Amino acid sequence: WSGAKKVVEVGTLFGYSTLWMARGLGEEGHIITLEKDPERHEAAKNHFKAIPEEKKVSFLCGDAENLLKEISSQGPFDFVFIDANKGAYLKYLDWAEENVQPGGFIVGDNTFLFGGVYSDQKNKRWGKAQVQAMKDFNHRLSDTTKYQSCLIPTLEGMTVARLKK
Repeated sequence: WSGAKKVVEVGTLFGYSTLWMARGLGEEGHIITLEKDPERHEAAKNHFKAIPEEKKVSFLCGDAENLLKEISSQGPFDFVFIDANKGAYLKYLDWAEENVQPGGFIVGDNTFLFGGVYSDQKNKRWGKAQVQAMKDFNHRLSDTTKYQSCLIPTLEGMTVARLKK
């Protein structure tokens, strides 16, 4: 447990990651989770009905870039989990760098794009722009002057970075 109390999740999908993060928070912890797709947003909210973690989560629906601007005043945040539009990871990182407090975490999911980042083979799922954005995202989080970080080497990849104090 990192001691995080204020968490932002960019990309709710159906709320699976949201649930596990909520379970890891203390009683005072809270997650603001952002989902662009209205159907997924509603499905995630419905999954949380009648479970104790529901009170720890605020579900927001809309474009993440706009919603992030709206919630900035609620920061600084302790933890940002990014798992949304892969081509926009750098924009989400820009926001996170401004809104995560020193010692806080920025975590990016799918940062290997299921092999697309390190394979020379053309990947049908990911375009060149998405692959380059993810390479740049990982490179920025590897900056040892700003972060302590690691890239977890699964097929999907997960980059975990702690903003230095």
